[in-house]
Amino acid sequence: LGSEAAQTGALHALEEKGADGLLHPLRTAPPNHMNLEAMSASWFERYARSFGGTIAGGTSEIQRNIIAERILGLPR
Repeated sequence: LGSEAAQTGALHALEEKGADGLLHPLRTAPPNHMNLEAMSASWFERYARSFGGTIAGGTSEIQRNIIAERILGLPR
């Protein structure tokens, strides 16, 4: 759920910013001396990168199936 929440949050922020959400990261945030690019990226870049998070831990549908079968005891 965390990866989906991050994706939804980035989408809402991108929609709120409109065209300004597409600006280059250096124009939307101050230079980052620790090189944490995700924290200074444009909202579009954050949204585009969020899709990997939903795949990395297993797709959301697979995770839901595992929970349904193993925890809730539902049939396949």
